[in-house]
Amino acid sequence: MHLTVKDGLCHNQISNIIRDSRGFMWFATTHGLSRYDGYEFRNYLKSTSVNGKEEIPSTSIVDIQEDADGMLWIKFNSNQYFCFNPQKETLTKSTAILTEKYGIDEEPSEIYVDSRNDMWIKTKSGNMYGA
Repeated sequence: MHLTVKDGLCHNQISNIIRDSRGFMWFATTHGLSRYDGYEFRNYLKSTSVNGKEEIPSTSIVDIQEDADGMLWIKFNSNQYFCFNPQKETLTKSTAILTEKYGIDEEPSEIYVDSRNDMWIKTKSGNMYGA
C-alpha cells in the first residue's frame, strides 16, 4: 500500500512513522503531523490550535515517541519537544510535563522510549534520566 498527499497525508517527506498502542499510524513530516486510522488522515499543521490550547509550533517534525501512558513526545526541527495527548488532543510543552510528572526541570534534547516502555531523557545540559 502506498499513502501519499493524494490520500490525505500532509506531506510526502516523512522523517518518522510509529504505530501507537491504539493502532493509529503517526507520520512525522516536514509539513506537520498526520494520523492515519486505516481509512483516512487527520492532519495537525503549524499554527493549528489543538483543543484551543497550545499551537503546533513548527511545520517540520523530526521524531515521535509514544510513552507507556499513550502520550506522544514530538520533537520539532527547532529542537523543542512537545507532548501530545491523542485522546484529549491537547499539546503541552515537554518541560511542563517532565517537571510535574518526573521532577526533571531541564529542557530535553532527546527523548527515547525503549521496547519495555522505559523513557530515557537526555537534557540540553547533558544529563540523562530514566523514567
